[in-house]
Amino acid sequence: MYSQDADIIVFTDDDQEYLKQLLVGEDSSFYLRRPRDRQESYKKLYYRLPSPQRGPKRMCKRKCKVDVLVPGKMRIPDMPQRHIMRQGGFPILQILPLLLLKLQGWNDHRHYPFGDYRRKKIPADVDDITGLLEIACNRGTHLGSKSLRWLPEKTVDASRKRVKWYVKKYPESAQKWERLGFDAYR
Repeated sequence: MYSQDADIIVFTDDDQEYLKQLLVGEDSSFYLRRPRDRQESYKKLYYRLPSPQRGPKRMCKRKCKVDVLVPGKMRIPDMPQRHIMRQGGFPILQILPLLLLKLQGWNDHRHYPFGDYRRKKIPADVDDITGLLEIACNRGTHLGSKSLRWLPEKTVDASRKRVKWYVKKYPESAQKWERLGFDAYR
């Protein structure tokens, strides 16, 4: 069984393959696999999910693909250290930049040339965006707030366009985008 994938954004200059090796070395639940195309030099990172017991000896093997992302790749902006929040000892990304990255992923996936991939990814992206939109609105997050002025203008401009495309497809989301400071209707 295959679960949704997880993205880990690491604000470092370290190589993604090196970071994957670090995770595998730190926690035996992480493991690496070669991609189907043996020509590729990278390895895919997976995380073993706890399996519910089914009968006395049968176990359901579950895994989650993990993507390790770094700034500069996939148009992920660098984040100043002073804007990295902590929760439970872990560094976390602010809700609005996270939502904008998820929106970017949705946009990238809808333009992906392989239909099967699109059909799998887009519903998960929409679920994530819907949930993040709700959280951002409940927290009173706003694009014009001082805490978000670090976002590169290029990122904000691209996000404004993506919001309009998203609202065309999911018009029920328009009011929430407006509450966050986006011009969803024009």
